[in-house]
Amino acid sequence: MTTRLVRMAAFDWLEQQNKTFCDVLPRDILAKGFSYLGQRITLVGLQGIWKSAIMELPISITVD
Repeated sequence: MTTRLVRMAAFDWLEQQNKTFCDVLPRDILAKGFSYLGQRITLVGLQGIWKSAIMELPISITVD
């Protein structure tokens, strides 16, 4: 359940960022991520796809 809630929060956050940055979000914004229940959730990293400590499944929001 936590993974689903974090994913929903991530897409809400992405929608807000899209209003500021339009179609292409700067990588550093995605790397900083957002706060969910006091924990930092990042959407990109050096290792590609990874799993946040509070999630059961991986999350990554980029394409090559």
